[in-house]
Amino acid sequence: MSKAVTKSVEPPRELLSKARAMLEQARTLDEILHVRAIAGSYERFFKAAKESRTTAKQAAEIRLRAERKAGQVLIDMEKSGERAGRGGRRWKK
Repeated sequence: MSKAVTKSVEPPRELLSKARAMLEQARTLDEILHVRAIAGSYERFFKAAKESRTTAKQAAEIRLRAERKAGQVLIDMEKSGERAGRGGRRWKK
């Protein structure tokens, strides 16, 4: 006898709400970029799976919020000296 193996897939609403919660809790740049990658994957998946347009747009919104938050973290890191400034002269005279 062979048993069919089925994988349960969470509904889109639950996936998106988990991604939103992860983004709220994310504090480091790595955590934020991880959420951005997840949201981007969800966005592409929902488009390919022909989910509702709204679902794909919600995933895109989470991705954009993660990008904005990452940008703000980079700005804060630069101000506090944890990150080098923007380019500039890298050679000696």
